[in-house]
Amino acid sequence: MKNAIILILFTGFIFFLGWWISDESLNPVAQHWIEEPVKESKAYNLLLGIGSEPGLSAEEEGRRLFYARLKDPTVAIPNHFDRQVSPDLLCDYANYSCLANQRKYADAIPAILRDYQTLIERYQQLITMDRYVDNTPLNLTVDFPRYALLLEASRLSSLQLLTQPNIASALATEIKHIRHFLGQEHNLISKLVTARILAEKIQFASLLVQEGTPVALADYRLSIEEKSLATALRYEFLLRARFLIDEQYKQGISEMTIWERLALALGTRTNITLNRDLASTLHYADLSENPAVIIVNDHYVMPPPTTGQTIRNPFGNYLLEIATPDMKGYLLRMAHLDAKLQLLGWLRHPDQALPNPWPESDPIVIDKEKQQICFPTSQNSDQQNSCLPWLPSP
Repeated sequence: MKNAIILILFTGFIFFLGWWISDESLNPVAQHWIEEPVKESKAYNLLLGIGSEPGLSAEEEGRRLFYARLKDPTVAIPNHFDRQVSPDLLCDYANYSCLANQRKYADAIPAILRDYQTLIERYQQLITMDRYVDNTPLNLTVDFPRYALLLEASRLSSLQLLTQPNIASALATEIKHIRHFLGQEHNLISKLVTARILAEKIQFASLLVQEGTPVALADYRLSIEEKSLATALRYEFLLRARFLIDEQYKQGISEMTIWERLALALGTRTNITLNRDLASTLHYADLSENPAVIIVNDHYVMPPPTTGQTIRNPFGNYLLEIATPDMKGYLLRMAHLDAKLQLLGWLRHPDQALPNPWPESDPIVIDKEKQQICFPTSQNSDQQNSCLPWLPSP
């Protein structure tokens, strides 16, 4: 009898141990994303090579870097345009002083444009290209493309617009190209950088419109593709997935205590972690394509782990708690961008009936002290807002 009890207990322990070390089946959507092959993109190659030495082909240099980084993600990306132009000239048009300073120092602009003509041309080529796919390697040690240089190139392009006779048409065309570029397959950083570039062009256009220069756009609302963060959030999910699947956390294992190593080895089930992560990613990817009022009123919280997931995956659950970014904040940035476009349309054709896109129903307000025109909303802050610069009275 005693032996039978021991046998039953031992068998039960073996079954429990087998269950405890087991993992869930990976969600087919996540499996498809992970197995999807990398697609070479000429536009991404150009971005990789945007900082290459003048005289070289940026696209060819980028292609060389692309294949080199498939083998070694830490391969550095060049920047031969690291000289600094005065911020008084490369500014964001958040207020009228930006444009006024550029005009004040107009005599210095031609020399700057000559020095940076190659960079400007590469930027202008990039935003007109099709099939941009951000192929930045899925590794936390990777050197990202020179997104800051892309922003600088955009501001140099704005500076160049001031020297052109038909500035309204040229700016409208550039905005059209940026919107096309925005709607392609970005990671989260490149999506937000491109959104910032577009916001600065809209602010530039708003100042010109108020001066009487008719910058006319085809439409004044972001399309689904332009505001969607689906591909950007997919990239972020894949970055976290590769961190677990490729055990990238072991790169710093020498700095970890023995207890931390045990927690990683015994307390993490990759598929359980990724399945829970995927549910949140898909929710926000879908939410990003909705109007601002729906985004604001969404109060999604990742469902808590089941008892089985808690027992088998304590450290993976902990990682999700501390490493999941504020996805809703990214969605609100795109909603602010959409609102800026609507305000630009209002400046072209004032309509008191234009509805506030946010839950607040208050009409457009003009803050003469801050020199801003805004959709009133509690979502406005100094960093992110649904405002455009207001031209002060002469």
